[in-house]
Amino acid sequence: MDKKTAALYKRHTLNNEIEIVNSKEAVCLFCGTRLSARKIVDWENDKKGVRALCPECGMTAVVGDASGLDLSPETVEEARRLLYGPNYTRHHPDILYKYISRYEEGKVTRNKENEALYLHYLKKIADDGHDNACFTLGCLYSGELQFHRKDLRKAAEYFHEAPLRTDPGALTHLGYIHMSWINPRDPEDDNAVRAMQYFTKAQALGDQMASLFLSDLYIHGLGVYEDVALGAKILEFLYPENYSSFYFSEGNIYNVFPHLCYRLGYLHAKGIHYEKNNYNALHYLLLAELAFKTQKNLADSDARSLYHEEEKVEALIEEIAKEENFVRGEPYFDSYTFDDSLEEDGEMSLAHVRGSTPFLNPAYDPDRKIFSFDLGETRFPMLLVDTNNLYAGFQSGTTHWEFENVSKVELSEADHYDYVRIAWGKIVFMAFGPRGNNRPVCTITFESKEEETPFPKTKGSKA
Repeated sequence: MDKKTAALYKRHTLNNEIEIVNSKEAVCLFCGTRLSARKIVDWENDKKGVRALCPECGMTAVVGDASGLDLSPETVEEARRLLYGPNYTRHHPDILYKYISRYEEGKVTRNKENEALYLHYLKKIADDGHDNACFTLGCLYSGELQFHRKDLRKAAEYFHEAPLRTDPGALTHLGYIHMSWINPRDPEDDNAVRAMQYFTKAQALGDQMASLFLSDLYIHGLGVYEDVALGAKILEFLYPENYSSFYFSEGNIYNVFPHLCYRLGYLHAKGIHYEKNNYNALHYLLLAELAFKTQKNLADSDARSLYHEEEKVEALIEEIAKEENFVRGEPYFDSYTFDDSLEEDGEMSLAHVRGSTPFLNPAYDPDRKIFSFDLGETRFPMLLVDTNNLYAGFQSGTTHWEFENVSKVELSEADHYDYVRIAWGKIVFMAFGPRGNNRPVCTITFESKEEETPFPKTKGSKA
């Protein structure tokens, strides 16, 4: 086959939608796959028209038999050699980026051969100093490959490439790799020192995952003198900002929140630094579980599988649930759930609500000592946590609450609240007033003999 004939085959890969639709069989001149034309369902639209994408390799190199061309194996192989020979990518570097992009978008069949080609193309552009390619290769060799073996040493080499030496994500990965190599029986293990150095530099550049791993080093005494209090303090410092980001995005933003909650839950569950408390542990673990579920498809290559801890969260929840005899169920809109869902600062809001929230239909039955009320639609869905029912989730719309064992209720004429104050045996809904003269909207006083909480258990429902 001469070059002129090969160019004719090439033209039939352009603007070929009608030809492919009218074809019974098609063949890809790039990868050589022969298939039914009915299996071609993806198309690329550009100034050259509509072109068929090969379902095997994702390239626009498909020719259908409706073209009238000879598609015998021998002829196709000659066309492939002339059109996409070994020097093709050198003269057409854009093909590398197209293949890589389509592979990552899932438009290329996942198999060992295609993954090998994906790696080959990534290495080509990484050799030209492309920092994203270096980073992606580092992540892949850290354990994200499907058909090739994990290779942490090769991953470290790519993360250490010149374009990434000041990249906080790459530095955090390097720290994690060295942390995984630490021999806890060797107090002079150089990997511990290197992990600390990488994490510290990444933290200084703003990487919060690095801060989590620094906390791990201090809590477990890896490469540093054990300082559990400092490790816990790092986690506490990170919590408010990440909670806010998680809440206001309704979980639709990727950050360190699930990993942070897992660590705090683990410390409370095991009685490390904090007094052992299963309820506090579940509060954090349920938030971690919710965050992992909502963020599962949001994580970028910076933290897909390397920091994956979802299974550990589930196992710890199951362990505590068995110990406390808890089972999963819908949340009860009661005082316990209300308490579980409050922020942890001094003047608290339910589920991080900001701005006035309707406080509606208050009703007190002094004989039964039950107080019920509705909370109207909030600006953001409420983030509720019910540890007894192993539940955490976002709730929108009006919610109906019932509190039992209420001894006294004081109401004002206001029908909105802005934040909540908690005192022993008492909840006070507060509204912002002029010049800082905030006033109570509703004060609920409980009759409780329990020492653990002023809030007795009762069932409620969503309005």
